[in-house]
Amino acid sequence: MKTLDVPIFVTGPSGSGKTRLVQRMTQDFAIEVFDARELIPDFALKFGNNDLEEKLRDLYDEVIDQLASSSASILEASNDYPDQIFEKLARTFFKDKKGLVVFVSAPEQICIERQRRRENPTPEHRIIKQCSYPFSYYKDKAEILGLQILEISWLDDTETQYQAILSHLEQQNKENFARETPDDIDNQF
Repeated sequence: MKTLDVPIFVTGPSGSGKTRLVQRMTQDFAIEVFDARELIPDFALKFGNNDLEEKLRDLYDEVIDQLASSSASILEASNDYPDQIFEKLARTFFKDKKGLVVFVSAPEQICIERQRRRENPTPEHRIIKQCSYPFSYYKDKAEILGLQILEISWLDDTETQYQAILSHLEQQNKENFARETPDDIDNQF
């Protein structure tokens, strides 16, 4: 199994295909995945009957705390409330490392239809809200944070999406190597 040297934050609306893409990546890489959704059931029991806005703040704090102590190479998170949480998630996850944000884009109606087929679907109003934050929003945020970003289309099959990520990482690695001075290279050995 290969290791993944670059942390990858996979985001996009519920139903866009993030989980399937991450599952494909775990077939070739010995990596830990941090899935923010896994915290939600425990969180609901822990925080009880607080009002929704307070629960969301508590949930974000819980996710950030757990993420900070994680050694995961991949973060998978839907783009719920990105104006409030994306930057904090990205800073916590990447921990000052250069990383890659992968945005899986899909039309609102496709996401809604895919979610309807799930055992525990994301409510339609949340998907509509998630789809209101397009790739361009994340591109601007990634640039501010100094992160690479790659848009993946739901139209591509999972293998094509996966190969696009590998190609991007390979290109990023070549660019990073080309920027190193001879002294930098000598200091690595």
